[in-house]
Order: sequence, then structure tokens, then C-alpha cells
Amino acid sequence: MAFLLVVEFVSLLGLMVPGMGPVRLWVALLGVNLGGAFSLALYMIGVRAADTATANGLSGLVQGIGYIVAAAGPLVAGGLFDLTGNWTDVLALLAAVPCRRL
Repeated sequence: MAFLLVVEFVSLLGLMVPGMGPVRLWVALLGVNLGGAFSLALYMIGVRAADTATANGLSGLVQGIGYIVAAAGPLVAGGLFDLTGNWTDVLALLAAVPCRRL
């Protein structure tokens, strides 16, 4: 799991620093990483549950809260972009998220 966080941080850093490499590489790396993290999260729900009823309830709780929190992301990113006028601060905020999860 720490590997996914490092890959996410490095790919966001690659998007923030101009000339660090092709943008397509960083976007592709970030996309593969986030897909893997989502799959890992769903796997953890199934492993944690003792039976199907528990898995069903836990999945509903986790995904419900997760999607509510994720819905605030574009609003926060757009507000930060409106305040600062550049995407570097938004990407720095996104890069701080994996650091917080460690």
C-alpha cells in the first residue's frame, strides 16, 4: 500500500514540475495507481468482513462516506484554483493527500 502512495506522490510531483518528463507518462502512472488503490480498497472490505451480510453493510458504509468526501474534491480544487490562479497549488494539495495517508 505504501508503494501506491509513493507512486501517486511521484506522479503528482511530475505533473507539478515542468520538464520533469512527458505529461502523458505522469497521467498514465497516476491513472493506473488510482485504479489499483480503488481495487485494493474494495478488496480490503471483502477481507475484513466475516460473512456476506457484514460485507454488504461495510461496503455500503465505506463507499457512501467515500463518495460523499470525494464529491467535495472538485469543489475544493476549483475554489483553490480560483483563489490562486494556478494549478501548482491544486497539485500540491493533491500531493499532500498521500503524505497524510502514510
